[in-house]
Amino acid sequence: MLAGARFWVTDIDQPASGLFEIYRRRDAHTRQEGISTLGFTAAVETLRALGQQPVRLRAVDLDEPPYHFQLFLNADATAVVACLGVDQSVHYPVRPTD
Repeated sequence: MLAGARFWVTDIDQPASGLFEIYRRRDAHTRQEGISTLGFTAAVETLRALGQQPVRLRAVDLDEPPYHFQLFLNADATAVVACLGVDQSVHYPVRPTD
């Protein structure tokens, strides 16, 4: 972020269990598509273990290397409880809508 990476934040707490389901599917998708990731499976397991505990989302996008990092913080946003990175160098063609 100090070098100009883009970032965004949410101030809404969400139960880790709900995010677990979303990111479990995304983890499976990235593995199926052969997309490089960092810490994805470990982050999903952490979300599962946290159960109903509230977490907040943060994200950082880097241009070089092109990676999206998703951070999961505790409810008061004082500690990162999980983090994953996804290679953004793979670009999929846009599918036309009917």
